[in-house]
Amino acid sequence: MSAAWLIQKGLETHGAGDFLGAAKLFAEAEDFVSMARCMLDAGDKPAALAAVIRVPRESDAYREACVAAISLADEMNAVDYDFDQFVSRLVRQGPSSRRELEAVSRLADLFERNGFMDNARDALRAIIAIDASFH
Repeated sequence: MSAAWLIQKGLETHGAGDFLGAAKLFAEAEDFVSMARCMLDAGDKPAALAAVIRVPRESDAYREACVAAISLADEMNAVDYDFDQFVSRLVRQGPSSRRELEAVSRLADLFERNGFMDNARDALRAIIAIDASFH
């Protein structure tokens, strides 16, 4: 089955209210952003976060996936190795929009709350490098 077919079936399944079934189809199509949306619609934030951090770093959707991952992790006050590794490229490259600046700011706060002080400093440095007046 092609990715396009799986995505179409995922959309139909989601539209019918079968969020978990749709998530499986999107996972098979490697559309992890849509998979994460389905998990959110099913009320499973941890699974949504696990899905969104599967977006490949070279994907056009990576930076938007980082913003979504940071939002979810912040809401759950959850930081783990996989999440840290996923967002590290965004921090290294620096935010490229106001929305990303705000997300990296939330990320710095999240890291600080969870005792990851070096990571928090790196996130703050990324913000300052782009916009020293950001607050």
